[in-house]
Amino acid sequence: MTDHTAEPVRVRDMAWYPAFMSGLPLIVMACLWVALFFLRQPADGLGTDFYPLYRAGQALLAGENPYGPAMTAELTRAWHVPYAAAGFAYPLPAVVGVWPVVLLPLSMAIVVWVVAGTVGSMAAIRLRSDWRELLFLPFCFMPLHGAVIMKQATLIWFAVIVLLLFAMRRHWLWLVGLCIVLLPAKPQVGLLFALAGLVWSWRYDRRALLWVAGWGIAIWGGSWLLEPHWVQDWLASVARYNSIVYTASLLPWGLLLLVLTWRLPWYARLGAAQVVLFPITDVYSALPLLLTWVGIGGPLALIGSSLSWLGLLVGLPNTIITMWLTILLPLMGCAWWRLYQSVRARSTERMQRRARTA
Repeated sequence: MTDHTAEPVRVRDMAWYPAFMSGLPLIVMACLWVALFFLRQPADGLGTDFYPLYRAGQALLAGENPYGPAMTAELTRAWHVPYAAAGFAYPLPAVVGVWPVVLLPLSMAIVVWVVAGTVGSMAAIRLRSDWRELLFLPFCFMPLHGAVIMKQATLIWFAVIVLLLFAMRRHWLWLVGLCIVLLPAKPQVGLLFALAGLVWSWRYDRRALLWVAGWGIAIWGGSWLLEPHWVQDWLASVARYNSIVYTASLLPWGLLLLVLTWRLPWYARLGAAQVVLFPITDVYSALPLLLTWVGIGGPLALIGSSLSWLGLLVGLPNTIITMWLTILLPLMGCAWWRLYQSVRARSTERMQRRARTA
């Protein structure tokens, strides 16, 4: 006699197989992404662009001025980048706002910085209800990888933007207030979103403004308490930085992107404006455009964003022209297609309404 009880057991044992096979491409891409991270990251052992923030926090704890000549001399000696001579070029609230990370040992602080920034940035796809279709999107968008490699503050501040968007959706007022206060500390990444958070607080729940005031006193007021003249010192550091580092502008042609994204969700339009209206220092400056790709959504976003890797794969120079060719023009093309679809759908709906009333 045939034993028919073994077949259901085998079927149950293999139930994991389709799920594994469907997730295998994502696993492979994530592994390649991580492998490329270790192959491309600078071997300085200092956390690259995270180091000046960490060292400035340590200087504050020791009662030193992060903008002083001693700090600048130490950065020039230990931090082997072309712009080390500019000194510490962040606003002081950027240090005070992330002080819990600075209290950790450097190696542990780097891990926390990179993991928190990467996970927070990748969470942007959860802004859509069909987010599972966009699981590949963070891996496809090369500026995110560039920010991770450099351990850039842009990575953390973009994660704060994503956190703000979720906090506004769930009315977590204390978190809305904290994000609004933190974002202006890196204005080229988060200033417009901080203003959007203030508008949201005024329109939907003004109790959030109390949290903004409280966090603002703690972080910005605390910065003035620690270093009363930090604004003048910071502006001097920024002037030295701008004399060393070339910054590009996307204006005026970048304004076309704002027109093409007009029918996308507001956070997608604001992400485009944040990149277009502020100076560009490197490819990671385009990270807020990940929100624009999220707004576009679907296979179009995956295909279009993956073109951002062409410059690296082909070996093109890291210039603003390469950024236009591999990041901005594909985004404009995909945004135009979504705009065309939206206008066409509205036109069709209007014609159907007229036909029903005729």
